[in-house]
Amino acid sequence: MWTIDEKLYEEYGRKGLDNSAKHMDELLQLLKKNNISLTVAVYPWPDQITNHDLESKQVTFWREWTDRNNVPFINLFPAFINEKDPAKIISENFIYGDVHWNEKGHRLIAERLLPRLSHIIGSE
Repeated sequence: MWTIDEKLYEEYGRKGLDNSAKHMDELLQLLKKNNISLTVAVYPWPDQITNHDLESKQVTFWREWTDRNNVPFINLFPAFINEKDPAKIISENFIYGDVHWNEKGHRLIAERLLPRLSHIIGSE
């Protein structure tokens, strides 16, 4: 809930994002050194879907980070947050009581990612 609750964000979310960015900066440098590309993708957890948190703090944060670092960014939030009933989206795409996708959720993500990553897959 740190992306929705400002108190939780200030309590630990901000520090977590700063720490994550530090490690992503290090990862990016290592990848560049070894001529390996990076693409960053974000997806919502069930609480964000329930709260229609389409422009989540994590979306904004990672979009800005990827823009600054010239890294492709894939926002998967719209695949899960739309006009459909959030409870139905969650029950159809996530393991019950978990933040991980079930088979249908994995299929949905694959359908969204493959077109964006086909240039990378085809070049290896």
